[in-house]
Amino acid sequence: MPDQNAGAMITGNNISTTVPLLDPSRFNMQHNFSMSTISLGGQAMNVAAYTNMMTYELNPNLHLGTNFSLIQPTGMMGPGNYGLNKTQFLYDANLQYRPSENTLIEFNMSNRPYYNRYNRHRLEYHPFYNNYYMERNP
Repeated sequence: MPDQNAGAMITGNNISTTVPLLDPSRFNMQHNFSMSTISLGGQAMNVAAYTNMMTYELNPNLHLGTNFSLIQPTGMMGPGNYGLNKTQFLYDANLQYRPSENTLIEFNMSNRPYYNRYNRHRLEYHPFYNNYYMERNP
């Protein structure tokens, strides 16, 4: 067990300095907009999607991430559209705590569809997966 107090283990530093809560250097925001066209059962379907991904490093061991998507499909009119022509608002948020190199505690909340082969289980903003954090940590 390292010779540190509980506060130093949580914050990741031994120096008792005040760190501003809203430090812009700890915040990252990415936007994405895409449009695509597909053919399903002989009918064309157009999809426009906007995604906003935000991450905030509360301290070197504690990260907060959010992801919001607005998806607007058009086309697919008729009885066989299976509800695919409705606007969808998808979100998820997570809080990750890494007390040591081999330990990760994570809390997630999401309304996104369950993982499948077309959905990379939201790794795009995971602080311990994303290169953004790897480049920032020594």
